[in-house]
Amino acid sequence: MENKGFKIFILVFTLLIVAFFSSKYKDKIMPRETMKTLEIVQQIPTSEGEKVRVYDDIIVKYKDDFISTLNIDGTSKWEKKLNFERPLVFPGEKAIYFCQGTTGELYFLDFDGNSTKKVELGIDVEKIIEKEGILYAICKDKDKEVLKLIDNGGNILATITSGEKILNFDFNMDKSKVVISSLIARDGNIQSNLSFYNIKGDILSNVGFNDEIVTFLKFIDKDIVVAMTDKAIYKINSQTVVWNQNIEALKDIYVDNSEKEKVYALVGKSLKIFDSNGEIQEDIVLDGEYKKMYSYNGILILVGDKNVLGFKKGKEILNYAIEEGEKVIIDNSKILLITDGKTYLMKTIEKQ
Repeated sequence: MENKGFKIFILVFTLLIVAFFSSKYKDKIMPRETMKTLEIVQQIPTSEGEKVRVYDDIIVKYKDDFISTLNIDGTSKWEKKLNFERPLVFPGEKAIYFCQGTTGELYFLDFDGNSTKKVELGIDVEKIIEKEGILYAICKDKDKEVLKLIDNGGNILATITSGEKILNFDFNMDKSKVVISSLIARDGNIQSNLSFYNIKGDILSNVGFNDEIVTFLKFIDKDIVVAMTDKAIYKINSQTVVWNQNIEALKDIYVDNSEKEKVYALVGKSLKIFDSNGEIQEDIVLDGEYKKMYSYNGILILVGDKNVLGFKKGKEILNYAIEEGEKVIIDNSKILLITDGKTYLMKTIEKQ
């Protein structure tokens, strides 16, 4: 009996110790996340209308038919003029893509300026963009729009033909399905369609939205997509709407690749976090209106006209005031400040 009583005493004592340290003294023992702000690291020389993408050891600048690069210290690296009738340029994750828009000749450049691949798309190309390692080419074939998906080896993975205006698109995880949002405007009415295709270009299912425009979509599973319109958030499994939330003043949503069951939404002056069932898990009141969300080194960044906020696990850990005429964007995991035709590279620092 004494042995049993001693064991109970040890158990109770241990529980008390755990409760003691996890409540009253938790903040003193466990390191707390310090408040951060943003600081300019360097100015990137740019001309009017020039776009910039920053990598770890190279800066790519492009405008119209001209590409130039800098070393990360700002010294010149290489330049290339594109003698194309209608040049298209997009700096991707592992290559710089440029295309002759009128013929569909697509080239891959490495970061030393060498041409490594050429892909003949054989069609008029209007836009090229890379998302998560896949290059998407929006093409035109007479009165129809065509979406071509190309991997970083130059292989054409899928060709999807649509009779409607293509807005957004995504490829699922196992590269078996493509989802496209498109727009029809007829007789003063607007309708958006969310269409699922296989990689052969066959349509599998379709969901229509009357008087709504799809502005965002992302696969979160093999068959499940999260979509945002100008009026609501939807979770869709093929042709079935799993849940939807009608929301006024909806500005932007964000779905993290590591926690795809959560949907973050900027709504008016609040940040709402929805769970996998479409229920509001958390509702954070903000000090103003914010228009865009980004992920940066594990921090959810909110950007408005006057301020930049950063959240981690629902707690505000970053605050930066934007001055008049300034614009902050995050691209390729780099923070850029754009103002008066100048571009600056920024970083997070501890707030004093």
